[in-house]
Amino acid sequence: MIPVTRELPADLETPVSVYLKLRDGSPSFLLESVEKGEQLGRYSFIGVQAPMSLTARGGRVTTKGAGGAVLESHEYGDPLDAVKEA
Repeated sequence: MIPVTRELPADLETPVSVYLKLRDGSPSFLLESVEKGEQLGRYSFIGVQAPMSLTARGGRVTTKGAGGAVLESHEYGDPLDAVKEA
């Protein structure tokens, strides 16, 4: 995996509109740094064609690889602990 970054002026686009243009049906995400009570975030991170995914349901976190194959599944009190381990 080779991370690619690009800073874009957001004069005519929103993070959601850019995300909707880039996603292609493969696992993807949009993370925004919106603070409590704010309307706009300072930073937005968009990832497409992710080689792995973490899904949390209840206390169970499942890690899937390319093609949706389950790699791991564990119980966590806080699902963010799984992200910290990844």
